[in-house]
Amino acid sequence: MKDSMDRTWQELQSRWASGEPLAEHEERTRQELGRTLPLAERELAFFEAARTTLDQHGAPPDAAFVQWVLDRAKTQPAPHLRLVAPGERSDPPKRRRARAPLLGVAAAATALGAAALWWQGRPPSAPSAANNPAPSAAVAGAVTGRVARSELVFASGELRIEGRPAEVERATLKLKDRIATGRGRGCLGIDPAITVCLGEQSELLLDALDEAHVQVRVVRGEVVATLEKRRPGHRFTLATTGVTAEARGTTFALRRDLAAGTTSVLVVEGEVAVRGVTDDSSSLLQAHQRLDLRAGAPPARKIIGRGEEARLLALVAPRELWQGRELGVLRLAAAPAFAQAMVDAEGPFDLPLSVFTAAGKHKVTLRGPEGDPTLAALDVEVQAGQVRSVDPAAHGPAPAARKAAEAQKPKAAAELLEQARRALGRGDTRAALRAYRTLRKHHPGSPEATTVLVTMGKLELGQGSPRAALTAFDAYLARGGALAPEALAGKIRALRALGRVREERAAIDLYLARYPNGFEAAALRQRVGQPAGR
Repeated sequence: MKDSMDRTWQELQSRWASGEPLAEHEERTRQELGRTLPLAERELAFFEAARTTLDQHGAPPDAAFVQWVLDRAKTQPAPHLRLVAPGERSDPPKRRRARAPLLGVAAAATALGAAALWWQGRPPSAPSAANNPAPSAAVAGAVTGRVARSELVFASGELRIEGRPAEVERATLKLKDRIATGRGRGCLGIDPAITVCLGEQSELLLDALDEAHVQVRVVRGEVVATLEKRRPGHRFTLATTGVTAEARGTTFALRRDLAAGTTSVLVVEGEVAVRGVTDDSSSLLQAHQRLDLRAGAPPARKIIGRGEEARLLALVAPRELWQGRELGVLRLAAAPAFAQAMVDAEGPFDLPLSVFTAAGKHKVTLRGPEGDPTLAALDVEVQAGQVRSVDPAAHGPAPAARKAAEAQKPKAAAELLEQARRALGRGDTRAALRAYRTLRKHHPGSPEATTVLVTMGKLELGQGSPRAALTAFDAYLARGGALAPEALAGKIRALRALGRVREERAAIDLYLARYPNGFEAAALRQRVGQPAGR
């Protein structure tokens, strides 16, 4: 039995080490055997220790990391680890046989390249001059990988790169570039076939941009990635402090809530392997699953609802705009009269907007602030390889839109007050509340806006909305006026409906102290058990 388990471990670990994707049940078996077989457990512990040490030393692997590997290899050799002498050949791993070495070290001069080979797609690059003043040409070739092209392909609203306002342009992004959003969104295109999008108030760092390993670090907020299936040995990860989420072909997100101290991984499609903050083991997340992680607490696995999935897919939806080979750039400037824009069927997007889009004609619909009608519709042609800039301020409202805007222009306070009274006269309390709210919104400083608060509170109570009623009564009491006794009595009823007993009693005591002969005084004394006339 043990021999059979050993053989299974040898085969699965050899395939995994060579970068071959394992099926879900195979990966689960590999992890279980790693916890069962002593030698397998030691080898996985070696890998994890090396991963942690490499994270501390940074990428690419430096001389300190290589020395650490050499020391560990001599004192605690794993069953699939051996040293390769200078000039000795290291054959590639074969299936159904014990693995070839995972790490080959020819000499100190070539150790960096070997460490990068072992690190399964960790981004190899040339060693720094500080650590290796004069690397040979052979060494430089061994450690320099092909850089994955990365560029900003969509920017909407507030977006900054390295602290500077940014828009889509021809310059590519560099390793360690930091991208952040405020009230806005953005997307990066990373070759091959990776789209990474940030939600509002989010920030990311480009950790690794090697073709074999791309890693995006989520500093805060929410980042969604969608990618085609990766080739064997090629990895893509979203990471943050203490958590990595790796996928080879899927749509998933990593959310870091700094205030709550939590990290969540959400999978819309495919599978994602998550290594969390509570232990060294990996959790395999399937489609429609979410994993919440917090230091010192066990991971919490949940099912994602359709609404949350739709929101995540909406973040990467703009990628439909830059599909195709012939692309240009569309730029829409910010303008006082406009807040958002639709491009064809995509959006709405906050302005300013810049995006790669297919060459040809596009319909751009400009919108006013939230709640306002559409103000302008434009036909914009984008030429391949060119930047088409549009200034929305140069385009006035279309006649029909202008009429619609004028129709929605707020009425005078006295007119709205009369409208509400007519609605009350016919028993339409909902229409009356709408008129009062419009009055409060568009004429907040008018005398009518204060007077209607008590009536609004009573209507809200009648509609079964004690919280809204309490807000209205408190607003009136803060300003004061002749209707203060009615407002305080209404506040007492709202607190009672909300079950806030202590606050209700305090409000009753205040009413009896201020208005001992008030209309509600007798009933309130009876409620709190006070004798009449006190």
